[in-house]
Amino acid sequence: MSRFHEIYGGTPLLFWLYTGMLILWEFTCITLIVYAFYEKPIRQLEYNIKRFLVGSLKDNDMEFKKTSNPHLNYVLLFFGKTLFTLKHIKSEFLHGKEIKSEVDLAGELQEKLLHKQIPEVPELEIVAKSRPAAEIGWDSFDVIQQWKNYYIYVWDATGHGVGAGFIMMMVNALVSGFSQVTYKWNHILALTNDIIKPRVKANLLMSMLLLRWNAEEKRIFMTGAGHEYLMIYKQDQKKCFKIKSGWVALGMAKNIHKIIKEREIAFEPNDVIILYSDGITEAINQS
Repeated sequence: MSRFHEIYGGTPLLFWLYTGMLILWEFTCITLIVYAFYEKPIRQLEYNIKRFLVGSLKDNDMEFKKTSNPHLNYVLLFFGKTLFTLKHIKSEFLHGKEIKSEVDLAGELQEKLLHKQIPEVPELEIVAKSRPAAEIGWDSFDVIQQWKNYYIYVWDATGHGVGAGFIMMMVNALVSGFSQVTYKWNHILALTNDIIKPRVKANLLMSMLLLRWNAEEKRIFMTGAGHEYLMIYKQDQKKCFKIKSGWVALGMAKNIHKIIKEREIAFEPNDVIILYSDGITEAINQS
């Protein structure tokens, strides 16, 4: 006779009641174990995926408790690290879009500042074009009129990207301002360098090649700041000559007042002067 019959006197109803309670207890224990070690981590993973989709996931939310199943642990670890990576990629992408919008704004500002209509210059015919390789260009040109002088110049900011573009815009604004204070190019550049040098990194430089046309005297002057050669075609000789720009680029030396000079160049009717940047000399044919 079984132990149950000894205790309960062999009553079938009590036997089945005992058996049912035992089965229910075992089922409850198994359910709790499955929930704690398997279903709960899966639900936590599902919850974190939803939080990632709505943008409220935090870095410490991706730490899952280990279960007794090593295979499930690998799955949870994989998805946890995936969510972590996606979260930061999403953050960097959104930050990149914000920066991109700021770059677009800077490009629009540059377009309005530099690519304005070239003023009419007495006795001269000017043709100019600038096409940036990125959102903000670092090689460009400008023509400024102050009193009886017309300032025609090109420049090349070192490097590629936003930093070079902003340096270019700063220099252009300073040149425009100082041209109202003094009329000689070497003075304008020296004063501009005084402002730029202590405010930019040592590797951010700007080379320039500048002409000052005195419309009253019909004389043209050249100032170089570490830029490309000036090219001049002499109509009477049917020859093209190049003149070294010389001196130093802006941002290279602390004080350039005694270094940089302005010099007059011979210029007669029908002569042609070409100013350019290394965007021309380093250009590669697309084919």
